[in-house]
This record gives sequence, structure tokens and C-alpha cells, in this order.
Amino acid sequence: MGRSMPMLACTHHVAWIKPVAGGKHQCTYCKAAVAKKEIYPKFEDLGPTFQAQWDAHEKTGPAPAPKADAPAAAH
Repeated sequence: MGRSMPMLACTHHVAWIKPVAGGKHQCTYCKAAVAKKEIYPKFEDLGPTFQAQWDAHEKTGPAPAPKADAPAAAH
């Protein structure tokens, strides 16, 4: 009776979210990498200070890989 049931779907509450390397955020409860749209309460409802901190950390991530140039046409 003392055993807890595993959570089937984590809510990714903001209290459980921490910034990790690469400009990503991780839920400390379920260990998943999370995006703005996956957290609770909604990102839009968390106020400008929280949003600014989240966005600033995301900008510390690696730059996107440059697109490969199309191969040169044979002349």
C-alpha cells in the first residue's frame, strides 16, 4: 500500500523546470527536455520576467548548423 504509482503523463510544472546546457530546459521530475508549449502554467501566463529568463537561456544554445550549399553544376 505504501508504493506510489508512476505518473503516466508529467505536467512539467514550472517549479520542476531547470535550465540545462545547450540552451535547453529540463523537467527535474521526469527528466525530459521541455519546450515552452509543454510547461504548466502556460508560458504566456507566467509574466515578462519568467519569459525573458527563458528566452535569454534559449539564446545560449548552439547556433543552427549552416545549410549545405548545392553541389556545383558540372560545366
